[in-house]
Amino acid sequence: MRVAIIKAGIVDNIIVATQSFLDASEYSYTVLETGDNAAIGDTFLDGVFTTPVLVPEDYTALRKRAYPPIGDQLDMLYHSMDTGEIPKSVEFFDALQLVKTTYPKPV
Repeated sequence: MRVAIIKAGIVDNIIVATQSFLDASEYSYTVLETGDNAAIGDTFLDGVFTTPVLVPEDYTALRKRAYPPIGDQLDMLYHSMDTGEIPKSVEFFDALQLVKTTYPKPV
């Protein structure tokens, strides 16, 4: 039979087990027969398995991870200024513009 191993209200694993496994009482977690209505990561509350809703990441978090490190950004800006180029038309601007284009701000 298919059973869910539940730890702290979250389905930690799904296994095929025998009745003797279910009857054992020495486990520090909950073991329940599930059929096909549970998946790893589901919550189990009041006898009901629920799949969590994944919320898309905000564009600011995506951009923060995608931007070059601040030291690299400053180095790009310095070299652009040092050569007399306009910062908006050089590597510094292009690197940031790529991130902004890849992860646009919602309208």
